[in-house]
Amino acid sequence: MTMNGQKNDHRSLDDSKAKGVINPLAMIALFFLLGPLALPIILRYKISRHFKIAITVLMVAYTIYVIYLSWVIWVFAKKNLDMLQDIAKSMNL
Repeated sequence: MTMNGQKNDHRSLDDSKAKGVINPLAMIALFFLLGPLALPIILRYKISRHFKIAITVLMVAYTIYVIYLSWVIWVFAKKNLDMLQDIAKSMNL
């Protein structure tokens, strides 16, 4: 009941019935945007144990892949910058 005597029909976010469902689109967004930081959020919901294991393995593989791609980009950029420095030295700049 509210102060004016009307019944309050909306549920709070702490209601246990509201915790069991996650939107698949939200799960995908969490997976790609937050990476490994999203695991505790995703694993909190009521999903099967096999799905939790699968999502954890996918997250670890995705994280390793992103780290690998970052390394490849770094090596490519370093190589090109070194080449530009060599060109600048040969032109006496």
